Amino acid sequence: DDVQAELYMDKEGRSNFDIFPKSDDDDTTKSTFSLDSLPNIDLKKIKISNLDAHLLNVQGGMDATVDDFGLKVVGTLQTGMVDANIDIESGGIALAMVDSTGATTLAATLRDLGVELKGSGNLDAVDGKLKLKVKHATAKVGETDMVNTALQESKHELLTLSAPFKADLRQMKIQLGESKLKLDNYALGFKGDVRLDPMAVDVALATDGAWQVEPLLKIVPEQFVSFAKDMDVDAKVELQATAVGTLT
Repeated sequence: DDVQAELYMDKEGRSNFDIFPKSDDDDTTKSTFSLDSLPNIDLKKIKISNLDAHLLNVQGGMDATVDDFGLKVVGTLQTGMVDANIDIESGGIALAMVDSTGATTLAATLRDLGVELKGSGNLDAVDGKLKLKVKHATAKVGETDMVNTALQESKHELLTLSAPFKADLRQMKIQLGESKLKLDNYALGFKGDVRLDPMAVDVALATDGAWQVEPLLKIVPEQFVSFAKDMDVDAKVELQATAVGTLT
């Protein structure tokens, strides 16, 4: 409880949190680790409360802080079966990125963040659900404010995610059920498959949504909708899309 952490990495990549010495072993063979090799585990509770952390990465041009972070983990892993509940919350997260000239390329804050992850079943057939919520946020990319005044003053939670899933943890494959991502009060449905690989992420997703255009334009950054400033818009937009590919 009540932990304060200051993490630092200089321009050469040296840090005050790398406690493991560099290995001289050039062995590049693939690790044979698997979840099945772990012993039976019964976690009654792992809990972190009121963690405040600051990371300054000079090499990567990143400055990040986390305030009032909390983590609770309860679960078991026994004879190929898993049952776990993970809860994460934070009062605030701030991130700033700068380029080689020192100019800020990204400045973002998240307030009242919560994550719930639950899963149970055989390691190759885990049923679970992921929930995420962000009540308030700001984001500036270059000189563009991505979260405008209308979004900041909205009575709705800024961002929510609800995603039921089935996972094969042995093959690192995830099948997303009927999931929903909401920005303010605008929902986007999606489902599909994700495969995690050490070097890439394979994705096959389908999305759909339908929204009235006039209120939607009010939450879009003003720079992108200046053309509609003096227009009366009465329209509805429907979206159906698929995305298939590999992220590397």
